[in-house]
Amino acid sequence: MAKLGNIFNKEEIKKEEQHPRRTIKWIHYSKLKTNPDQYCPARDKEEIESLADLIEAAGEVIENLSVSKSDTDEYRIIAGHKRCEACRLLVEERGLKQFEFLPCIVNNVSVVQESFRVLASNGYHTKKPYELMYEITEMERLLREHPEEFPTSLQKGRMVERLSKKMGIARATVQEYQQISRNLLPEAMEKFKEGEIEKSAALTLARLPEKMQKEV
Repeated sequence: MAKLGNIFNKEEIKKEEQHPRRTIKWIHYSKLKTNPDQYCPARDKEEIESLADLIEAAGEVIENLSVSKSDTDEYRIIAGHKRCEACRLLVEERGLKQFEFLPCIVNNVSVVQESFRVLASNGYHTKKPYELMYEITEMERLLREHPEEFPTSLQKGRMVERLSKKMGIARATVQEYQQISRNLLPEAMEKFKEGEIEKSAALTLARLPEKMQKEV
């Protein structure tokens, strides 16, 4: 599957390379807050413990977190939620205070670009069907409402084709997720989110009238 982080063209990559060198800021884990746009949280403690083991073995957080300032003394995480939780575990459960501060790059970007970067940061994450649906729906919303924030290449053609091409997903699959997103009733959507019903069942329900969905 194509990665959302790779959608910009070479010209824009060159422009980004001309920017001044980024400065790393060391921030206490308690000052780093979950981004409300994050839709791929750690699914269980075992995942965080495994990451904590790797960080402890390396002696440091190797990859910088990407954050934006949300308050006078707080930062909203764009990429690095799991690294933050792993360090919290190392400090609070294992007493390893050397992991209290995490290396962060503070970004000054628009709300739209921040939302997009959260999507892009999950590009290498194995997603559940609900998370993929969310990604498609949110990407479509950003492209429709804020086209000026994105490359010209993402502003041409039918939306379903643009999403299919840029996300590396079959057009029919994109349309199926769009149908689920637009037509599935809230009660069923919650079960889809929790993994209680699979994509095929969610799609079947979404194709039914509201009254029949409720009966089912």
